Amino acid sequence: MCVNNVEKRGIKTWLSNTLREMKDRNRDFDLVPHKKRHKREWVNWNYDSEIYAFGKRLNEDLSQDELKKIFIDQSYVDEEEKRKKDLGLENVGVTLLSNSELSNKGDSIMKSFTQSYLRFFLPRVPEECISSISHNLCSNQTLSHIGGYIGCKDLIMSPLIDPTEEMIANSVKSLIAVLDETKGSKQCEKFIIDIILPYLHDKDLLAIWDPVDPENKVRKILQNDGLPDFEPRLMRETGRNTIFSCYIVGLYVNKNLIGYGPGETIQVAQEMAAYDALRRFFNLTVSGVRFKFGPAAHNLDYKSKQEANFSIRDWKLSYFTQNTNPVESPRKVAVSM
Repeated sequence: MCVNNVEKRGIKTWLSNTLREMKDRNRDFDLVPHKKRHKREWVNWNYDSEIYAFGKRLNEDLSQDELKKIFIDQSYVDEEEKRKKDLGLENVGVTLLSNSELSNKGDSIMKSFTQSYLRFFLPRVPEECISSISHNLCSNQTLSHIGGYIGCKDLIMSPLIDPTEEMIANSVKSLIAVLDETKGSKQCEKFIIDIILPYLHDKDLLAIWDPVDPENKVRKILQNDGLPDFEPRLMRETGRNTIFSCYIVGLYVNKNLIGYGPGETIQVAQEMAAYDALRRFFNLTVSGVRFKFGPAAHNLDYKSKQEANFSIRDWKLSYFTQNTNPVESPRKVAVSM
């Protein structure tokens, strides 16, 4: 007897039943959002293993106890004390200490070092701009973003399922303080250079500062150097009296172009030209900002830059140029017509 096996295209019975069941479950169950649970409520969550992995990811030789105290938030300490009080066990067990003191110390260390780092690579930038960039870098929003990438979010001991930005930022600051206490200031500075400061890469530093009334600031700098006020000139325009209008205004001093910018109105273009002039005065252009990260930046002398830069009130172009007229050729702007 000869049997011929003929392949037939179709859906197997078990597959059709499975697809029907999946469709029914999608209607009945999966549309109901699942209740969020804290990480420590999961059966397969091993906090000690996660702490160990965190230390290895950062390549920092810190003990388990040193790493754990980084993530103890004050809200968790308050919750544990309340739970012990409800059970009548106030004086039983180990007293937990929050990371509040560590975060304050880490914040001070980070602000001091980041300002020295910025002064080292941005010697022409006024101290007001240095402070604004450092404040932005040490803000809760920035540090929580960085802390999320290095895995701090899931390790924070807090009654909240999703820790706040402040909690994540405090854990990063506490980590810096622990490194300073255990490994010394040199290793702490390396961590800031490798993990925190690269956040400035490709950022518009002048936009972070966002100086108020840039035209008056340009006038003040020119007055400090004994130069006449700038003269705004309309360089080109397109789409006049339409919703697509665009004007480009240049600022001239002694017939030298010191900055130019576009805008939908002449006033906006003049303000953008003032921003451009400040960017060129302070050497905050794309080619002017040359930060170093990694091993190339570890052994530089940042302690020599602890003294503040010039304030915007006293800032002069002549401090950084050798020419008699500081707005001559080094400050000229090439514009293709």
